[in-house]
Amino acid sequence: PLPLVRVSDEVTQITTVKRAEDGAALILRLFEPTGEARETTLEVPTLGVRERVRLGAFEIKTLRVELATRAVGEADLLERPL
Repeated sequence: PLPLVRVSDEVTQITTVKRAEDGAALILRLFEPTGEARETTLEVPTLGVRERVRLGAFEIKTLRVELATRAVGEADLLERPL
């Protein structure tokens, strides 16, 4: 079976994977723990999603993957698109 979510580097942490409260999206939270800005590739193989993500030092980034369109965008902590 394919993994639900993965990132391309060994440093970035996936801290949350859940269905959005409105049911229309998958919510993902990524964390950069080293204090160095970096880029990683986020993959959601079951949805065919692949997206480059930039993270600042110690940044927590919330992403919203729309299930209907497979579009990836940033969201706030209340899951609202930015």
